[in-house]
Amino acid sequence: VDATKATNSYGSYLGGMIGYMAAGTVCSSNVTTEGCSATGSVSVNNTVSNVGGFVGLMNSGSLCNSGAATQGCTASGTVTAPNASYVGGFVGNMVAGSICNSSVVSQGCLASGNVSASNGTYVGGFVGLMQTGSVIGNSSATSELSRATGTVAGKQHVGGFAGQVTGSTTKIYDSYATGLVTGTSTSTTNGYSTGANIGGFVGTMFSGETIEDSYATGAVTSAGSQVGGFA
Repeated sequence: VDATKATNSYGSYLGGMIGYMAAGTVCSSNVTTEGCSATGSVSVNNTVSNVGGFVGLMNSGSLCNSGAATQGCTASGTVTAPNASYVGGFVGNMVAGSICNSSVVSQGCLASGNVSASNGTYVGGFVGLMQTGSVIGNSSATSELSRATGTVAGKQHVGGFAGQVTGSTTKIYDSYATGLVTGTSTSTTNGYSTGANIGGFVGTMFSGETIEDSYATGAVTSAGSQVGGFA
């Protein structure tokens, strides 16, 4: 998906398979044995939002929650959006809904492409922003975790798996991130770094969110403040 020559903000809602998912189900059939795959790269230069390797914006619904799947969904293309907000290797902005939340799926979802948003905010290897009510993974059954393995680069709220996780009912289970995470900003405003909140797994989280049985192994580098190996 190439929107690098767009001349206005209509480049918003860009995804390797789906730009805007309002509701419904995708790859969630009880007879599906192999998940869906998005293999193409996604790129846009403009100041836009909601850019993902599989889905740009997921407003609600069910994604890759098959009752019989042996393999989760995958997004393997690079995501390049230097001036965008809400950028993820799998989903740019997850407003609500669930991903790989089946109680029997034997392999979680995978985002393997590198994510680059050098001037962007809310940037994650798997999801840029997770909002209240969003769920990734399952607390009881997945035998191989949902994962983000590509490198991640962004300006603020940057994580190897999720850029920002917010909301008391927002949950991530059984997931990991292995890619190098880079905070790209070295500038300051009023004495404070604009490159804050860079983490190996999640860049920013508040209180009440749930992250269980998850880990990060990638190195984290940033000249900014509030930098952590996990969060």
